[in-house]
Amino acid sequence: IVVIASAGVGIWAIINANQKPSSSQPPQPTNPTADEPTDEPSDEPIATNEEVEITDTYLLLDLDCKLAAVHFVSETGPTMYTSHGVHQEYALYQENPLSEAYKAMVTQNLLKNQFRVSTKEEVDSLVSRFPELSSYADNYSSYHDYIKVINADSFASGYRDIFGSELNLDVINSISSERSYCPKVLYEASTNLIFQLQGCGGTSPFESYYYKDRYTTDGENAYVYVYAMSIDYENQNIHCGVPASWGDTSLVCGTVTEGKEYTLNASNLENAGKYRFTFKKAADDTYYFEKVEKVSN
Repeated sequence: IVVIASAGVGIWAIINANQKPSSSQPPQPTNPTADEPTDEPSDEPIATNEEVEITDTYLLLDLDCKLAAVHFVSETGPTMYTSHGVHQEYALYQENPLSEAYKAMVTQNLLKNQFRVSTKEEVDSLVSRFPELSSYADNYSSYHDYIKVINADSFASGYRDIFGSELNLDVINSISSERSYCPKVLYEASTNLIFQLQGCGGTSPFESYYYKDRYTTDGENAYVYVYAMSIDYENQNIHCGVPASWGDTSLVCGTVTEGKEYTLNASNLENAGKYRFTFKKAADDTYYFEKVEKVSN
């Protein structure tokens, strides 16, 4: 019995040894079955940055509201119009990058319905920080309706929503030396308020029209294609786009008949300047303004 058992153990050891792979002989590859993955190239299409039309109603409305804010208008329809004012929106097409002064004014325009009339105590706090504004406190009963305020945190949130970055509140009070925008805003730290000071004025012979033609996305960015025409009623010149500066005539492409009302819509875009607005996707899936660039004459 002992001899038979010993022989059985020996045979098992030989069989087991033969089943173990040799360290000097790597395992041979086998042909994969239909259910096994392979490293061969796939016939599936590779994702591209191709632009597709935006159909999301909420995204379209958000883009329209932000385009209105950066153009200092309230219209969210296809055509935006700016009359004989100072045309603050021209800086949108002329500055790259946008100045903090412009961004502050855009944020104010975006949040204009959230500002409220200031109190006497709040105006006194403003004057203690900016003594040159003492007339606002001395004549509070006459001026208080023209001095409005908003919580600085709400203002910073609006800035972040439209420009995608954090607002340095201290910069608000250092932008007075930059290009003049109106209405002016100031930050007062002790009350944590942004003050809006009224007193805008100025005019120009220009009227400008902006028509939103297409809304597209490539997944990471949203794009809005905008056509622009500007009419100089001092000399009846039509500018096919936004002038690079006051007095610039490089975009003049015709004249308008005096007394004839002009507009820009889908039927007369052939000569208008074409621009592409880029809105970048944020971490929370919203989109913020990044830049505008001209894509044709």
